Formats: sequence, C-alpha cells, structure tokens
Amino acid sequence: MNYYEGLQKLKDGTLPSCLILEGNEPYLTEDFLNKLTKEIVQEGTESLNMTRLDGSELDQEALQTALGTMSLFGDRRLVVVRSAQDIKWTNSMKKLLTENDFEGVTVAFVIDKEGGSARTLRSLGTPVTSQSIDRRQMHGWIQKEAKQAGKKMTAEAINEIIDGSRYFEYQSKIDLFFVKSELEKLFSTPEEMIDTERVRSMLSIPAEERVFDMLEAITLAKSERAMELYANLKASGEIYSILALLIKNYEQLVIARVFFESSQSLDALGSVLGLRSSFVLRKIQDRARAHDKKYFLAQLELCLDTLHRSRLETVDMGEVVENLILQLLQRAEKELKK
Repeated sequence: MNYYEGLQKLKDGTLPSCLILEGNEPYLTEDFLNKLTKEIVQEGTESLNMTRLDGSELDQEALQTALGTMSLFGDRRLVVVRSAQDIKWTNSMKKLLTENDFEGVTVAFVIDKEGGSARTLRSLGTPVTSQSIDRRQMHGWIQKEAKQAGKKMTAEAINEIIDGSRYFEYQSKIDLFFVKSELEKLFSTPEEMIDTERVRSMLSIPAEERVFDMLEAITLAKSERAMELYANLKASGEIYSILALLIKNYEQLVIARVFFESSQSLDALGSVLGLRSSFVLRKIQDRARAHDKKYFLAQLELCLDTLHRSRLETVDMGEVVENLILQLLQRAEKELKK
C-alpha cells in the first residue's frame, strides 16, 4: 500500500501489525511513523510502550523480547526497527514474525536504503511505500504547512517555491525534507501574507547558508543531499569559501553543544555567536544535539588540518574539499551507528 492508503487504514483501525516502511520520499516515511506513534503510544508513556531497535544489532533474543512485551498503558505497544535492511535474518527470526499473532504489538521496520535484506523484509510484512508526490499534492501540502504556521500564500508564490525547489526536475535528488526547511525559513519572517517577491528573495540563498545546509546533511549522514549541495556550490564558483565556512560552522556547533550541555538559553548562545535570528539559532542548536562535543571537535580538527595542508601544498581545491566532505560523511555515518 502507499502512504495515503496507509494513513486511511491507520484512521479506520485496519492497519496490519507488521509494517515495512520504505520509499524514495523519506519525509513521508517519517511523517507516517510519527502519525503511527501518536496513534499507538500515549504521550508520556514512550519509555514504557515504545521500543526502538537498530537493524544492524537485532538478533532473535531482542526481537522475541520486543514482540513478547505487553503494553502497560493502552491497548498496543509500538516497536520501531531502524536500518531494517541491515538485519541478519535467521530462519527462527523469520518464523517469529510469520507465526506471531502480534497481540497488543505493532512492529514498524524502517528501510533507510535499498539493498541488504530489504527484499526479505517485504515478504515478512506489509510494505507502506512513500513515493515522490505530484505537483497538485505539493501545492496542497504547502498550503497546509502555511496555514499551520499562521501564514497565507498566493497561488503564484506557491508555484514559485515549487519551481524554485527543483523537486520536479529530471532525476532530482531534492526531497520534501529540503522543501520543508525552505518553508520554515519562509515562515520565520513576520509577514502574514507571503508573495512571489518574498519567495524569490529567499531562494537567493547566500553561500554561508548553503554551506550550513550541507553541514546539516553531513551531520545526519545524508550523503546524496550533501554531495548535491556541494556540487551546486562548486558550480556557482563558491569552492574557495566552502572550507572556511565549514570551519566557522563547526566552531559554532562546538559552542552550541557546550551551551546545550550546560542548559544555557538560546539568547545566551546568540550573544556569544553574534546571531539574532531565533530560527538560525534553533537550527544550530538542533544540529548540536545530534552528536557529542568530542565528535564536533574531531570534525573541526579535520577541517583545520585540511586547510593547513592546502596552504602548504599546490592542490586542486575542488578535489581537496570533495575528499574532506566524504571523510566528514564517513565519520558522521559511523557515529550515528554507535
């Protein structure tokens, strides 16, 4: 079933108990998982009625325990298995799923990328596939997002952001997470009515902001998105500013992490960083929460070392920066798997 059919079954109470969440639109996959969680797990009972597992670490004992634990509040429990394509299936584990009546338990296996045991998974549960949306669906989604933010947008403005997002370009790697981040920037301004001029001014994004978007993708180990942003920066002639801006951004994240660990306010962080925009500060703070201070310091040190070597040798800056980004991504992916 697709994302919309899955939502309808969730609404009318006929959703199967063993779900395989997949597809090329991760924003919709996460949205479906959020709605599923809200439906099953009462607020404040997550630690009791929700189990989070990682596919690379899942074994028969962990699976059996998760399926056999009953709900303490409400009728059902939710088990979420991330990176489900990394599960090393045994016949006894498969049997647990195919012969289990799932009394009081809903299991959601999330496939983050194709390959591994993804094909096996599809034979063990009911896939809920999140595909790219069409233009009409995006138009309605943007209207809904604007309404929730207390904003109004003209039809022309909506079309402007749809075209400017490049979501519908041939073989585009842009996803709804990116479009959502652009909308958040747009909605962070005080204007209630957003017109085409406001959208156009927002789409003229300075290099510093695009580098931070790239760093955000690196921090979340989103390789395709990070490399696409790098390619755009390189094509626009910003190659020589990327390294300096990465260093600046990692320095900000180190400071933000220190402030987060000491429970200091957003205003205090803004004073130290010299930033007033609460939207920008929240983005920095959110990314700082993704890893510990040691990780950000190591990434910063790698950037500084790369800058030092580039000054001592005659190098191709494009190649140097690209290799750096790949190293940063590898470290981020390794860190997220811990």
